[in-house]
Amino acid sequence: MARDDSTEKSNAEHALATIYGEKDAPFSEDEFADRLRRVRQEMAKREIDTLIVSDPANLYYLSGYQCSWYQDGRPKTWYPASCIAVNVDADDFIYFEDADEVVNSRITSIARDLRPTMPTLAAWRNRHGAEAIGADDPSSEILPAGEIFPGRAIARELGAEGWLGGNVALEFWSYRPNRGYSELFQAEIEREGVRAIVDGSDVVNRVRRIKSPQELAYIHDAARIAELGIEAAFKAMRPGVMEIEVWAEADYAMAKRGGEHSAIQKMMGSGEKSHSLHGHASRRRLEHGDILNMDLSGVVRRYHSNLARSFSIGEPSAEVRAQVDRTNRVFEATYQAMHPGVRVLEFLDAGKAVAEAEGIWNDVWWFGGYELGIAFPPCWVGDFVYDHRSAKPDDILEPGFVGNHEFNFYLPGGHGIRELIDTFEVTKSEIRWMHDFPKDLVVVD
Repeated sequence: MARDDSTEKSNAEHALATIYGEKDAPFSEDEFADRLRRVRQEMAKREIDTLIVSDPANLYYLSGYQCSWYQDGRPKTWYPASCIAVNVDADDFIYFEDADEVVNSRITSIARDLRPTMPTLAAWRNRHGAEAIGADDPSSEILPAGEIFPGRAIARELGAEGWLGGNVALEFWSYRPNRGYSELFQAEIEREGVRAIVDGSDVVNRVRRIKSPQELAYIHDAARIAELGIEAAFKAMRPGVMEIEVWAEADYAMAKRGGEHSAIQKMMGSGEKSHSLHGHASRRRLEHGDILNMDLSGVVRRYHSNLARSFSIGEPSAEVRAQVDRTNRVFEATYQAMHPGVRVLEFLDAGKAVAEAEGIWNDVWWFGGYELGIAFPPCWVGDFVYDHRSAKPDDILEPGFVGNHEFNFYLPGGHGIRELIDTFEVTKSEIRWMHDFPKDLVVVD
């Protein structure tokens, strides 16, 4: 949809000024408003005055914005400057985005105050005076003299709003922006007279941990899509078929049902590669006797439901079957110890006790889990992760939490790893596993 504008403009000017399109935000404005309110409450608890959000999943959480590319740092001149600024006392956020993405921003996000990060020199001079990058400016590492460094433009805009007079938080632990840009951007913010630059990585992440009813609905739908994917893969498995062919069937089945691409691509390993759970599906052809591990997620509106299983091409040996049965008992003991409000270490210890009794604790590849939900490449792992090494005494399973749990143990005789991963939801009354696909080793006849 375009707005009428009879003024003569270039095609580019016309598009940026008039093209808006039909809104495709994933949540209601009321839900977005509630998220912003809770983020501001979290900021107040942490004594943060302004938060600069740069993580793609957090940009999505606050605004609905999503894109296929987030300026990851190559080349240097394509700077990762898009961000959302939240002030603890302001009822709305400011969204800064590259002019090339403005139309996409209008369609996918609910942002009302949308400002381009690449101002023309004329626009800059109108707002801030004649200053541009000089030959000795640190920003000349990115842009040539005579242009405007976008980090400077953002800092000046926020300074003019009065948002940089207190404690300003950046998401230090986000992969985006890269260190080079981040250091230059921080220097521009410090020029504006902030009290302190602090880490705000945990602010939005903590608010995101408990899912709303609409988020849960997306995850439930994603779980059904994952089931279709792994069922299609199972039907395609047979000796002589390439791993990548099996994955193609899973991708096709999920896409036909509306499944989006996942944040981690094509994890599969067969034969000797079944000793590594993070390998990519390859051109290797399946052979009789292989153990094959497949790890996928169904995805709806960027919300993931993770499902991984081990398959045996033909009947496994008796020693492999016995080891799988031991791991099944670890799963059952862990599940029986899980309930709303339980301490994470309590159900981890229950599973470990059975693994030790079965004599397989030293065979563990990983026994733990993590938060699931919004995810963009390169990873679908959420902020909250637990295992015996990282879980804290007061970590609990809260109603509204969605995570995966992994029961991955080495098999005897060099047959690889038995992989069992499922997604669970914590309700007020119970723990619900999301997937119905068999949790036992699946035999391909």
